Amino acid sequence: MRTQGPLVAWLAHERCEVTGRCYAVGAGHVAQVAFAVNDGFTDRELTPESVAAHAEALAVPPAFLTGSPESPFMTNLMAGFTGL
Repeated sequence: MRTQGPLVAWLAHERCEVTGRCYAVGAGHVAQVAFAVNDGFTDRELTPESVAAHAEALAVPPAFLTGSPESPFMTNLMAGFTGL
């Protein structure tokens, strides 16, 4: 806890406005961790066969932060919610 304590104390402080972030901490180093996605593919009737057919698209290196509005993941996720 000695290495994580200062980060936890800062995040818990009433003046800290940071929220929704993930951090890696150890050996005196602190860094924000970001999760990223590539364009991927969308198939509302997803099957193992459709995943296999799009394996090449899934292998492309990620280019978008997962939660960003321009992320294809978020666009497709929100498009999948019908009737809301």
